[in-house]
Amino acid sequence: MKTFILYLFLPLALVAGACDDANDYAYRADKDNIYFDFADSLKSLITFSFAYPPEVESYTVNVPVRISGDRAPRDRKFAVEMIPSLTTALPVTHHEPFAGERVMAADSGTYRLPVTLYKSDPLLLDSTLVIAFRLVETTDFATRLPLTTAVISFSNRLEKPGWWDTWASDLGAYSRNKHFLFISTSGTIDLNDPSTEGEKTIQSLNYIKNFKAALFDPVSWVEKHPGFAFEETVPGTMFEFYDRAKPAKRVACILVNMGPSGNRYIFFDDDNAPTIIYM
Repeated sequence: MKTFILYLFLPLALVAGACDDANDYAYRADKDNIYFDFADSLKSLITFSFAYPPEVESYTVNVPVRISGDRAPRDRKFAVEMIPSLTTALPVTHHEPFAGERVMAADSGTYRLPVTLYKSDPLLLDSTLVIAFRLVETTDFATRLPLTTAVISFSNRLEKPGWWDTWASDLGAYSRNKHFLFISTSGTIDLNDPSTEGEKTIQSLNYIKNFKAALFDPVSWVEKHPGFAFEETVPGTMFEFYDRAKPAKRVACILVNMGPSGNRYIFFDDDNAPTIIYM
């Protein structure tokens, strides 16, 4: 079993009234408060896909929890409960049960709540499941602050990552076919937040450059990457791009005469829909 910490994001409707900065939560009541330690309400929806590490059968998401108040020289208990109306995943079948009381260790102000997801149900190949949960008040902690609700969304297919919209001016509208092509050709499964890290932004731009170069000239790209194939299905006109190790997933492509600009390879969008990927 592997354990990972993910970057997160969440719809505002689930945590109405949330503040922008977790550091603003130093609010004291009759007892210390506890909350999920997300940067803001947009980051409390956790998305994960087993399509990224296909060899992994289970995946543990560590959800950050923090207290607002003083650390104590004794163990203290906090509790988590499911939100049935928002949850579609089944305990045992899709995730290890985790609701109930947990212990915030003595002299500690943080906790990582492990939520282990399971891949085995074939339903995950076609559906995205959701686990919604919240912190509840105990004798040791109140829950009077924002960010006491979290949601995990997961599947065994590609899902739109949080960073895609950040780079939409370079990547265009999201589709699973385009996402598959990006992962296959760019050299990464992740892009950084360009507003925070300059050096990593340059690296992200290079990943995008690799992706666009592969779509512009897939024949040359495949020659350099023999683990992938660009197979002609209609002589001189239609092709399919796929990973030789997983040939079931294929993206169709046509060769179009663009007039003075010459020929251009154009990839089809999801399910070979009429829309096509221009890059």
